[in-house]
Amino acid sequence: MRTTPAPRQGGARPPPTVCEVVVLVCLLLTFLASCASEGGAGSQSPVNSSSVSEVVLLERASDGWRPVAEGVDSLLRPASTMKLITTSVAVDRGILEASATTEVWSSADRPGWVVLVGGGDPFLVRSEIQELAIAVQAERGNQPILGVIADASRYAGPLLGRGWMWDDEPSPFQARVSALTMDEGCIDLTLPTLLQEKAEAGLAARYGYSAQVQWDPDGLYPEGFQERRPGSVADHFVLHLREPGRLPRGERVSVSDPAYLAGAAFAEALQSHADPGAGHLPVEVVRRAGLARGIRIAVYRRPWRDILLRLNKVSHNLAAECLLREVAILAGASVGTAERGLEVIHDRLRELGVPEGCHRLVDGSGLSHYNLLSAELLASVLRGQVGESESAMTFRASLPKGGIDGTLRQRLREVPGHERIAAKTGTLGGVANLAGYIEGLDGQRWIFVMLTQNFVGSARPHRLRQDQRLASLLELTRPSAPDAASRP
Repeated sequence: MRTTPAPRQGGARPPPTVCEVVVLVCLLLTFLASCASEGGAGSQSPVNSSSVSEVVLLERASDGWRPVAEGVDSLLRPASTMKLITTSVAVDRGILEASATTEVWSSADRPGWVVLVGGGDPFLVRSEIQELAIAVQAERGNQPILGVIADASRYAGPLLGRGWMWDDEPSPFQARVSALTMDEGCIDLTLPTLLQEKAEAGLAARYGYSAQVQWDPDGLYPEGFQERRPGSVADHFVLHLREPGRLPRGERVSVSDPAYLAGAAFAEALQSHADPGAGHLPVEVVRRAGLARGIRIAVYRRPWRDILLRLNKVSHNLAAECLLREVAILAGASVGTAERGLEVIHDRLRELGVPEGCHRLVDGSGLSHYNLLSAELLASVLRGQVGESESAMTFRASLPKGGIDGTLRQRLREVPGHERIAAKTGTLGGVANLAGYIEGLDGQRWIFVMLTQNFVGSARPHRLRQDQRLASLLELTRPSAPDAASRP
């Protein structure tokens, strides 16, 4: 364990005071105690410390003093703590002044057709699509609508995030990334509907998607596994079930083309205004820029400030990937791509003094197992948002609060002062990370990074250990504790 206080770059600092040494000793004793008691919480699985990779960093934001910093240069998987980097760079680039704008235009070269243009809104829902349809109907009056073009050209590149696992599909946590999406690129398959006679026809008539139940008494598939078979226009889902007496209520699944889903819902909402003899309105998807538009008919805006606040609270992968592509557009790109967004992030990391070649960033959400970074890098990003500017305060406000909301709602509830912790979780198979801030009652703000991974089994004992450490740190930041901020 390296415990030598590490000054921030930019010059030497005085040696630690007696009070700081007292705090250091308290922290070390607390951490050693937590190490000695690991795995002893009730019936939790013991922690195999010989195989687990664990990094801990604690830094006082005012001057960069570090009473604890072990393994901070080790490269580990960030999981969703990657969102700290994506959102921080986006805030610095001015995303708080922008909005995700969904628009409807008339088609310039196809009379009677309307164009639904995606603006990168990851939280657009069916009711908002219906609001756009009502506005279109009011604007067009008696003019018939012949078809819908779903324009997703704001973003380019593969719909599946970079480095994502193909066998995780069609999980809603791995929804396809599109500039035009509705209901987070997912549909709900409810069993009462699927088990009814002619259920496939009923589902297809509404969304353009079909589904069926397939009994699997031999257990060839995991129970509830959603098999997605891409069709010529939309997907066909197969729900595998083993026992008729053990039916889940339904499943939420991602679709292979979110733009088509949004376009189909928009067409359905416009159906009452269509030519009665035309049948269902046709839907076409466009992914390349350059589509000729006529007159703008309707607009729906969602501030990126609101998206950001929800993104980090619930650790929303789709929103983070859309944000990564918006970062590229903010930097001057004509269309948003993950590659250009990552270039902007690398530029920002260089500005923060992070050396090149010591990290590998693949996506914007942290869902990819190919991401690698250090606790030192995360600390640099967190340090860049410790000020009292509006952007920094919004960034910190977007992080889950211990025991209160988001992914920390169920953690730290019994810890006094838990509301003073604002941090981002990061969870994958064998990964349990936590990084953020502690607001000390002594007026100091602390940065912490805890990266734990390469374990087998439940993440719960590792999270409990992290929570125990945070509880100790909270106690040490109380005014009754030695004044670590004092200096002769």
